[in-house]
Amino acid sequence: MPDSDELREWIRNAEKSALIAGLHQHMQPGLSRAQELANLLWLMTNPSPAIRRRIDSGELVPEDMLNEIGELIEQAFAILEFYKSALE
Repeated sequence: MPDSDELREWIRNAEKSALIAGLHQHMQPGLSRAQELANLLWLMTNPSPAIRRRIDSGELVPEDMLNEIGELIEQAFAILEFYKSALE
């Protein structure tokens, strides 16, 4: 993200469509990653042989995945709060 003061100023002055596009740009990567992790967790409930190998190798660790999802969601809320505070 750009400098927070610059971003606050941009948020205050942006047209509605640009503001929505900016918010999407800042939030989309983290939320997409959280969705990917959630999908993997779901696949782990009835794993295919390929998923089973990834679990057994330690590549897929449910606890770590849940922690990462939580962190990504917290980041999304922080971004929303930043935008909201900039508009107040």
